[in-house]
Amino acid sequence: MLRLLAPRALGSCVYQVNLFVDTICASWSAIVGSGAVAALYYANRLFQFPLAIVGTALAQASLPLFSLQALEESPEALKTSITALLKVAIFLAIPAMVGLVVLGEPIVAVLFERGEFDAYSTAITARALVWYATGLVAYMAVRILTNGCYALRDTVTPVRAALAALVVNVGLNLALMRPLGVGGLALATSVASAVNATLLFQHLARRLGPFDGRALWGFARRVLYAAAGMGIFCGVAAWMGEPFLGGLSAWGRGLALLALIVGGIGVFAGISRGLKVDTLEWLWSCVKK
Repeated sequence: MLRLLAPRALGSCVYQVNLFVDTICASWSAIVGSGAVAALYYANRLFQFPLAIVGTALAQASLPLFSLQALEESPEALKTSITALLKVAIFLAIPAMVGLVVLGEPIVAVLFERGEFDAYSTAITARALVWYATGLVAYMAVRILTNGCYALRDTVTPVRAALAALVVNVGLNLALMRPLGVGGLALATSVASAVNATLLFQHLARRLGPFDGRALWGFARRVLYAAAGMGIFCGVAAWMGEPFLGGLSAWGRGLALLALIVGGIGVFAGISRGLKVDTLEWLWSCVKK
């Protein structure tokens, strides 16, 4: 147990080093602009909300199942379970990503814009949030794929992948912070997460046999179509409703934003059903149970 635990502890340290590097780069206000440290902090808190509700929950619930299938030496069953959970993550992460990209600024404004948190603070926080959101699918995939490695009693590979992602993150921070400011720091984190997920996916494909990448991509493409429809609906509704929101109180703007989000979820569910995304029916059956 201690032998398996040591690499996991090291992997947690790598994540903290990533945050530390991002904070150092954000403190160079002459390059990224003033207020970048706070903008990254608030944007990361908002980004962590869907990640914790979906990604962390899926990871915690999946580890016992993965471990049982690994102990039973059922590589096909384990691969099927990993694929199924990746589909759930894709189905929930892509619309969350689109929602944060389209509605990032009004969400930040409703939650934080008061007192010292002015319109400039809202703008730079929303910029960071948008670029963080592009890595949401990769973040959730990393949580699931890492548990696949843990179930196989491999705690070293996730650390190696995390270290590679750390190198990518540092390099992209330095490359993107000047042209994109605080958004470049968030984008570097997202790209590093995609590298991490790719390395873990390739490793599990070598251990368990190749995954059906064509089926996964076909599923993701249908979810993207549904999320794009939702994004268009939310964007147009927000643009049309903007002139009427100025006279509302903070609570009124919050309720209007909540209604828009609920409407967007309804549009996404409707288009997904029309495109026969089977994960929607599975999730609805879970809700009914």
